[in-house]
Amino acid sequence: MNPASRLFTRSGRTIARSVFANPTTTSTPSTCTAVSPCSSEVGGKRNYGGPGSGRKPGQKKENKQRRDRPEKVKDKEKEKTRKGTTVAESIVPKLALHELRSVYSQEIFVFRCDLETLQIAGAMKTYETLRSVDILTHDDISNLCRQLHTHYRLHRDRAQTFKHILQLLNDLEKHIIPGHPLASVHLLTCLKEMGEFDVAHKFWTWLEMQEEEFTDARVYGAAIELFAAMEKPLEETEALYTAALMRYSEGLSASTAKASNLTTRSMLLQGICTARILAGNWEAAYEALDTCLRLYPDRVPSRIYELFIYHRPLPEAVLTFYTACRNGSPPLPKVFQALLSAVNRDSGDLITLFRLVTVYAAAGGKLRHESLTTLLQGLLASYPTLKSADPTVKLDDVLELVNTLFAEFSAAGVSPHTHHFNAIISQAGRLNHEPLILMALKDFLTTGLAPTPTTFRSMLAAFEKVGNASQVRETWKTYCSSRAEGFLASDATKTSASLASPDAVQREAPWTIVDLKTLIRACVLTKNGDFATTELDRLRPELEPHVFDEAHTYLTWALQIGPEELTKMIAKSEAKHGRTAPRCAPDVTLPALQASVRTLTEVLRAPTLGDFSRDERLAFIDGEGAPVPDVAAREGTPMWTVYEKLCGAFKKDLKGEEAKRRIATGVTLRQARFLNWRSVNRLLAMAVEGQKRRADEGWVVLRDRAHWTIGLKGVKK
Repeated sequence: MNPASRLFTRSGRTIARSVFANPTTTSTPSTCTAVSPCSSEVGGKRNYGGPGSGRKPGQKKENKQRRDRPEKVKDKEKEKTRKGTTVAESIVPKLALHELRSVYSQEIFVFRCDLETLQIAGAMKTYETLRSVDILTHDDISNLCRQLHTHYRLHRDRAQTFKHILQLLNDLEKHIIPGHPLASVHLLTCLKEMGEFDVAHKFWTWLEMQEEEFTDARVYGAAIELFAAMEKPLEETEALYTAALMRYSEGLSASTAKASNLTTRSMLLQGICTARILAGNWEAAYEALDTCLRLYPDRVPSRIYELFIYHRPLPEAVLTFYTACRNGSPPLPKVFQALLSAVNRDSGDLITLFRLVTVYAAAGGKLRHESLTTLLQGLLASYPTLKSADPTVKLDDVLELVNTLFAEFSAAGVSPHTHHFNAIISQAGRLNHEPLILMALKDFLTTGLAPTPTTFRSMLAAFEKVGNASQVRETWKTYCSSRAEGFLASDATKTSASLASPDAVQREAPWTIVDLKTLIRACVLTKNGDFATTELDRLRPELEPHVFDEAHTYLTWALQIGPEELTKMIAKSEAKHGRTAPRCAPDVTLPALQASVRTLTEVLRAPTLGDFSRDERLAFIDGEGAPVPDVAAREGTPMWTVYEKLCGAFKKDLKGEEAKRRIATGVTLRQARFLNWRSVNRLLAMAVEGQKRRADEGWVVLRDRAHWTIGLKGVKK
């Protein structure tokens, strides 16, 4: 049977309500594979003991053979089980001999256990006892500051964390406890993230006068980032950078140290990169990046790449991302997803998005469900373009690619997620294809996932686009009953939760204005405004006064302007806020998409990382996301000759076995240094070209770590 024509055996009016309102007793139809490969069933009673077992839920089955086995065998199996379940999960800090003999051995053991498990309150309580007995080591203080910093990033417990930091600063400055450069780095960085600039600057003033026990080049790098966050003039940060070079360059002058790059630490370079980028001195920032890439081609801190990805225009960010992947240092998943979303909003080219995901996976990047959501949206949104270019293309062809992505991502550890089905439902509505909406709902149920508020809002919007007023009403009633009965998962749930999971449900969460506006839009556009008015009046006792007032005002306005004008306003709003799906270029064909999916599949299935030195599918990506043949990486080419003449100081480093060593992505250190040099020069050329266009054209730049923004004519907001 044609997958695109399959429908539920139940009526379209009641299917949504019946399957969501009573998920534990619904008997689902046969599994539909048009959207996902999942085949697990939902519903039915749990069979604890099998037919005729007579056992009650939770009762264990006796094993006669095991019961009759000798006691020694049982004891051995118990010992084996105990070892297998405790040793791997236990944390046993090591104590030196003199620590074991100390009367404070128990306290130091508990202190280190608390640090390993991030129990900051317990660790600081024990610290009060140990701080003045001269038993804490440099590493203890370093680990304490690191875990304190981690605790703040995870929980944002500002008051307690700041209190603990002040105590540590006091003890360090009075030399009550030993110091460590990394402890200083974490304390400075944590204070910077808190916005406690005065305290941080005072601490740095003290650190600057200390010896190696407290300060090294890494601490100077953290101080430079602090100066950048405080918006100090670039001259001051450059002076601090020069002071660090003079102090940690084996007696060389600052100018010689800059030219030779001897003993320059990567964290110091990270700090000056931050200061230069935030100050707008992109040329000097790229010079620092070039230094770091030549010194540590396969060990550049990920934070340095992030700086250029977040703070430079999109074409440069794409090339920086590719450079990081080629060097075996793919960005963090959240950074990659921010880049992928920005490319989607800027160009929306589906082939480019597939290429970026392929390169990221080939470099060992950890894919998340957001990446799959973007690709699924793009595939379904591409159908009208493909159909207009080739009338023989069918929706089944696109759904087959969707199935393939589901299967391959699932094998790679990305399980089906509620967001995936929300995206499919939304795109089905935009395609005006009601059977596909119902198929997505059916496959959603077979996965055992719990619907979220976004799921129901997607359903309302989808049925509104196909003009099914009755299904809009039934979906809303199901939403209300699911909230009341506790079958609704939270949108904030990070993992895919089952309907049976008590931790995933949210009972009677407050209604939001987004819920009500979605209902109002769906009702007005399907000429069913009376239903929205009735429901708003019914829910008034449950709504916050300001929520009801805003919803009532919106309903009155929507009814007044009518469906046609409201449709135009919604389209304008979606375009303004970038809520659009990826799209195909007019010349993209179905075979090209199939080739992209096939390449990604092969990369995901590969047992090793991709070989960036030989695989043409992982060729150099320019700022527009297009592949460029990587033919200049071979010795003897004109470009290589130019490189050796300009970078002759590194000839000694490029010889011997070390130069032939390959990094994880298959590139030798010799090739990596050359390719990095070429990439930086390309980035500089792109920056110059972009600066010329920026006065008249729009440009995309990731200003902060939260979201991407559009800057027009150099205006930040």
